[in-house]
Amino acid sequence: EPLNYSGFDRAIGYISGEISSGETEPEDIADDLMCLGDLYMAHNEPQQAIKSYSTASEYYKAIYGDDDLSTLEARLSLAQAYMEAGNEAEGSVIVTECIELLEEILDFDLEDIDFAKQNDDADSEAFLCDEIIDLYDFLGWAYDIKGDQAQSDDYYNKAESGCE
Repeated sequence: EPLNYSGFDRAIGYISGEISSGETEPEDIADDLMCLGDLYMAHNEPQQAIKSYSTASEYYKAIYGDDDLSTLEARLSLAQAYMEAGNEAEGSVIVTECIELLEEILDFDLEDIDFAKQNDDADSEAFLCDEIIDLYDFLGWAYDIKGDQAQSDDYYNKAESGCE
């Protein structure tokens, strides 16, 4: 449930307190770190967001692996924070790695959805379609971070079109 705070400092304080209060569930810690990073980015403090996103991505990677969308979201957020903090070299390396993984996952999912369609497996097709749309959105974001607006727009348009 969203919480309303009276200001940026109170929100940062609350979430930082949650993180340092002894929370033991890695996913909850990672989620809090992502929220903290998002707050820093919204407050135009990308340098502060870098540490939060970096730590969150390590948690997600340990829980789910490199190719999970939670991990990739944290890594893309980290790449964007690096770019906005003026460290384009580091941001570019991360976004390029993410694009490679996302495109690899997309290729597998496109093959799998074709197989599901051929076998009239509507449940698998619906599940894969949702994931493909998410992948298109992530790729649109990744190419936007990279500065390739044409490729970004292409993926965002694919996401809007769905799996047809």
